[in-house]
Amino acid sequence: MPGRGKTKIVDGFTTLKAIQRRDPKTADEVSEMPQPADAGKSDSGKASRGSGKGISHTVMPTRFEIICYDCGFEFKVTGRADYTFCPKCRKRLDRTDHVISGAITEDVTTAGKIHLTPDASLESATLIAGELILDGTAKSGLIQVNGKLEIGPKASFSEKNINARDLCVPVDSRITLRRKSEFRNVEIHGALRARITTTGVVIIKSGGLFRGEICSPRMVVEEGGGLIADAAINQVYENTGQEETA
Repeated sequence: MPGRGKTKIVDGFTTLKAIQRRDPKTADEVSEMPQPADAGKSDSGKASRGSGKGISHTVMPTRFEIICYDCGFEFKVTGRADYTFCPKCRKRLDRTDHVISGAITEDVTTAGKIHLTPDASLESATLIAGELILDGTAKSGLIQVNGKLEIGPKASFSEKNINARDLCVPVDSRITLRRKSEFRNVEIHGALRARITTTGVVIIKSGGLFRGEICSPRMVVEEGGGLIADAAINQVYENTGQEETA
């Protein structure tokens, strides 16, 4: 019987040298092959010290400001659950968001957001929300906003039926408030004519315009914003853009 020949063991270095002698171009391509995904890691699975790689950043869960619609207590929660509990009065709070169209005849209470679309009409109901976007009609009924009220360009409303902590006038909105109003913060992207008193800050964004009277502890006018008003600033006035005072 013919004897079995010896098995020759060829390592990776020997194979690479053989390829170089046969085709240098191919050898360059082989030498530049990408490393395996676990290259540079120790046997324990941890990245080696010389790799220079590690955790680049972490993402923190989103925190939401909640105002209890029962006792008015303000607190923050992490995550977006449909319900939470007030730490002060232990009231179970609904955080559901609502988009409402058509005639509104039923009360809605939520610590979340309510959006009244352009074809929505508030008739005899009461709306209580953490935030509210008013694009429809609210000449009757009652609106209580414990956070920010945003008044769209097509909104029609009665001031005496709306109470809000913060006010936002978006781009393209031209709002006139005939009654003297009080807010915490006011942010103006469009145009607002009013007599307002705030406890926080008034921000006139680029392209925004305010006319009337302001009494506030702080006001910021961004570059491109306009101010034509009697302004009483109790603490700090910061002007980062153009200003005209009458």
